[in-house]
Amino acid sequence: MMKPALDAGARAYVTKSQVARDLLAAVEVVSRHVSLERSREKKPGSGSFASGQPPSKRDIEPGRTLGDSRDGERRIRLAQSAAEFGTWEWNPLDNGSSLSSELHAMFGTKAEDPNHAEMWLSRIFPEDKPVVEAALHSASQLGFIEFEYRYQHPKQGLRWFYCKGRRISGGDADPHMFGVVLDFTLRKKSEEELRKAHEQLELRVKERTADLVAAEESLRALTARLLQAQDEERRRLARELHDSAGQLLAALNMNLVPIQEEAEKLGPKFVRSVEESIQLVEQLSKELRTISHLLHPPMLDEAGLEFALQWYVEGFAERSKIDVNFELAPDLGRLPREVETTIFRLVQECLTNIHRHAESSVAHIRLMRDEQEVCLEVRDKGKGMPAGRLGASGPSKAGVGIQGMRERVRQLSGKLEIRTGSAGTAVLARLPIRKAAGQAAAGESRL
Repeated sequence: MMKPALDAGARAYVTKSQVARDLLAAVEVVSRHVSLERSREKKPGSGSFASGQPPSKRDIEPGRTLGDSRDGERRIRLAQSAAEFGTWEWNPLDNGSSLSSELHAMFGTKAEDPNHAEMWLSRIFPEDKPVVEAALHSASQLGFIEFEYRYQHPKQGLRWFYCKGRRISGGDADPHMFGVVLDFTLRKKSEEELRKAHEQLELRVKERTADLVAAEESLRALTARLLQAQDEERRRLARELHDSAGQLLAALNMNLVPIQEEAEKLGPKFVRSVEESIQLVEQLSKELRTISHLLHPPMLDEAGLEFALQWYVEGFAERSKIDVNFELAPDLGRLPREVETTIFRLVQECLTNIHRHAESSVAHIRLMRDEQEVCLEVRDKGKGMPAGRLGASGPSKAGVGIQGMRERVRQLSGKLEIRTGSAGTAVLARLPIRKAAGQAAAGESRL
């Protein structure tokens, strides 16, 4: 249903200007014809196509036959019928008018009715009457008339008419005007169908957009819950590793100590085995403690972001042999819990990427804050990121780590920018402090 209406409306739009040009050309041609008829010496009541009366032999120009004149009349009438337009002649001084039979049919009036003009005027839509009356009033001064209006036909219902005409003679001696009226109801109906189809399309687009916005909000809410659940699970696992597995290893180490004292009685080989077992337990305890702290450093909750980052950066530099320059704002202080967690995860992900992919021997971390926001910058001097790995601000093939960073920053209404090239990669994040605190409080209340 929508496609035919759109096609019809498009065709009507394309032909609208052409119709106006054709009407103007018709007015020019027919008005010259009327001017020529008026220039002849005719008796009163002689025929013309505008009056609906056939011409007589006296009205035929020298050199022309009655058949030629009648043939021209037939062509004009055929054109009027085919194009659904009628012609009119009007004297603005005495308000006398003459309508073609086609125009009377279009108006639903009769030529023999002396009140057909009043009947026509009474059927014009009230909202359009001021426009019509103003055009008629100014026609004698302008020598030109053009307007469109709605008309209530007694049998055909609502019709749309377009009227255009001009003064027949070039001067002011003859006030008579000649013009045409076009029935363009079909085009108006096409425009109305096009408008309704457009409104339906706009409504569907709005509905679809609303669905997409709702789906995006739902997805972001789900992502936020997943990230929060992930952080909580990391806290739980870190706590379990420390409290459960860590305590078991400590007990195992305590049991090995008296065995070591008794091992001397069993020989050097047995002593060496016990010592190696104690060393393995201590190494396992250290690795377990490192994993637990990487999952979630307890000092992040207890002492804050500053101490947690210092501990992590020192451990990372020792393990990776990468020289890390850490620049920290002296007035950083404590930040909202969600902000501290997000910044720690960003630094953790950035340094991991530098170690795995950048092939850089140095890294620089800069963390500053003011009353409104906290700014994090992590740089390296590596080979840069491959094309197509930047995600939202670049090509779409972002890795899981970058997507996770973007989503964490987005959840706090922050901004994340990644710049990469042959000279290295820079990750810049800005997180609003107050808004993040409010969102964190709202998230905790929902939980």
